[in-house]
Amino acid sequence: MKSPMDSHDHSFTLSIDWEEFGQLLGRDHTGVVMPAVPKTIDRQTDIMLSLLDETKQKATFFILGMLAQNRPDLVKKIAAEGHEIGMHGQNHIRMNTLSYKEAYNDLSDAHKLVTDIIGAPIYGYRAPYFSVNETWKF
Repeated sequence: MKSPMDSHDHSFTLSIDWEEFGQLLGRDHTGVVMPAVPKTIDRQTDIMLSLLDETKQKATFFILGMLAQNRPDLVKKIAAEGHEIGMHGQNHIRMNTLSYKEAYNDLSDAHKLVTDIIGAPIYGYRAPYFSVNETWKF
């Protein structure tokens, strides 16, 4: 019996949280913004897109609304290169700390913004910090 690894036709899933290097470091656990971290998103995006292109791979990029608002050109570039766009919220806040209304506003604001940027529907979502609890799981 042949192993699937014997074939050169492998399938895998690659997903990327598209956020500034300091996004996780830029807030404390209460959401308070901490001192600025140097901006690296241009370089990170170019390196990742080049690597994906060289290896002929596609990925899902989970887009953070607050970053897309400042860099719609990069979001358009990611989509134009054939990668799937998913949502990662507007402000990278833990879902399990938000009320229903706060969560709805965070998600709907980001969804409208990014949908308008790419001009296509968005279906995927990844909670910041994987912060889904019993209240938010489906």
